[in-house]
Amino acid sequence: MKFNKTNITKILYSAIQNKFSDFSPYDFEDFIAQLFKDNNYKVEGTNYSGDFGADGIVKKDGIKIAIQVKRYQENNKVGVKDINQIIGARDYYKCDKAMVVTTSDYTKPGKKLSNETKLSF
Repeated sequence: MKFNKTNITKILYSAIQNKFSDFSPYDFEDFIAQLFKDNNYKVEGTNYSGDFGADGIVKKDGIKIAIQVKRYQENNKVGVKDINQIIGARDYYKCDKAMVVTTSDYTKPGKKLSNETKLSF
């Protein structure tokens, strides 16, 4: 999808209720990238596979952030494995910060690791 030519607000209101389940994982990554672009971030995509744990890199005000996007259902939560991937990506891409964007929630261990490693979520 070409989200730069789409009414983002309209998509958000309709998609939030179904947790973006009608988006492919790739479309959801592209949608999140467009949200960052719309907020004046410079966005660098990574490969859809072999991305070393980051779905994109965003930059603004001299801060470089590795982003991992998880379009999960409610019963599939972001866990330690997911957090470890983005922490590795943060280091691999030499980013200042790391962030997970998800449609779900976090497991207790995932939340604890996120807090301990200063991951944004």
